[in-house]
Amino acid sequence: MSPPLVVRADGDSMNGGPAPIADGDLVLCEWARGLDAAQTQGRPFLLVGHDAADTSFAMLKVPRLRGKQWWLESANPAFEPQAVPPATQLEPVARVLGVVEPALGLVLYGSYTRDTIAQAFGSVNNPSWKVGHRDVDVGDTHHTVLMVTLRKAGQTKIEHRYADKFVSPTELLWDLQASTGADGAKGRRIRGADGEPRTIHLFVQYDSHSTFTYLGPVKYLSHEGDRPMHVRFALGKPLPSDLWKIWS
Repeated sequence: MSPPLVVRADGDSMNGGPAPIADGDLVLCEWARGLDAAQTQGRPFLLVGHDAADTSFAMLKVPRLRGKQWWLESANPAFEPQAVPPATQLEPVARVLGVVEPALGLVLYGSYTRDTIAQAFGSVNNPSWKVGHRDVDVGDTHHTVLMVTLRKAGQTKIEHRYADKFVSPTELLWDLQASTGADGAKGRRIRGADGEPRTIHLFVQYDSHSTFTYLGPVKYLSHEGDRPMHVRFALGKPLPSDLWKIWS
């Protein structure tokens, strides 16, 4: 399962309409290779290709077929539609989902490995990061990093098959390690019962072969049970509909 793609817009040609994309905006896209013409018409896409001079390029445009001629339209009315020359090879590779905002040095819906997650919190990927739950301090600020895998490998030990799942686009059900109780240090930090202001960051991967997608800070709602704790978190922003369909 391919993770979403985040690109940075260059120019103001898509800065218009109901979902404007300004120069420098971070744009969340969903990989969508191999679509037929009917599936691309009238929707903004990330397009890649090369022209008659074999110059490669990438752009955010709305492809539209007029008769037998393909045109590329912009959301900004100041930019005229462009006819695609016959010698130009063009492929829509990703569907535009919308503009996202960077948060705390991390890009919302951006893709991360354990290496880059550790680096974002001033650390390096060592055995202490080979877990799904990591508490880390950056200067005087306290953070909890959740690295959640939704589809566990079949060989995973029974005691490690946690019931991690989205129950709605705005809520995650997550199990703490079976050895950790609600009144232990990790349990108290998750519940906000240790008296320290703390930000809980959520990274999710579909399976162990995927990179992690950053879903931003989440808020503890409640928990049930003990060893393991079944914890409910509220997302700061609802999952985009395409991610909800894939991950639910």
